Amino acid sequence: MKTSIVAAFLLFCSSCSFAQVYVAGVNINEIDSLKVCLVNISTFRSFAAPDEVSLDYGQPEKRDMNRITNKSNGQKMKFYSIGHVLNFMENNGWVHYNSESLLIGIESEHFFYFRRK
Repeated sequence: MKTSIVAAFLLFCSSCSFAQVYVAGVNINEIDSLKVCLVNISTFRSFAAPDEVSLDYGQPEKRDMNRITNKSNGQKMKFYSIGHVLNFMENNGWVHYNSESLLIGIESEHFFYFRRK
């Protein structure tokens, strides 16, 4: 019984939250002309914790300008797995519609394309 009450509460809280994905302090959900973004995940093992996560929405290509940041403190967000990144984007109003994986030496790079709902 307690489990179902907690689950219902969490579902209610998640449905009331506002979608916010910050990249270098910019909330990309507020950019009306933005329809598609690319999430680039670099890992050394296929499903290991990402070494680097960057998001490209067409901004100038500067290394610090493509990191997903925390709204409250502006620090780079840490993701614990590829699933964590995918869930983060889906929970913030983005729909996953295509993926690619590229192997460079021993490093595996993953590209995930998202389209706004």
